[in-house]
Amino acid sequence: IILPVKAGSVVKQEEFWVLQVPSTYNLILGNGWLHAMQAVVSTYHQVIRFLSAMGAIEEIWGDQVMSK
Repeated sequence: IILPVKAGSVVKQEEFWVLQVPSTYNLILGNGWLHAMQAVVSTYHQVIRFLSAMGAIEEIWGDQVMSK
């Protein structure tokens, strides 16, 4: 299935596989999406940084308490 994914002010079409399995994740975005977003990921800080269409740096922060 192909769906639009909105991250900050950027919207990209992404292909998903729908699986009927138990998982702790809602979805997994791979290297293709990160490359298309020109994103930089820090797993240590749980943040993704990327440029918006206007050239500003946008960030998506993870929930450190929830991840533990």
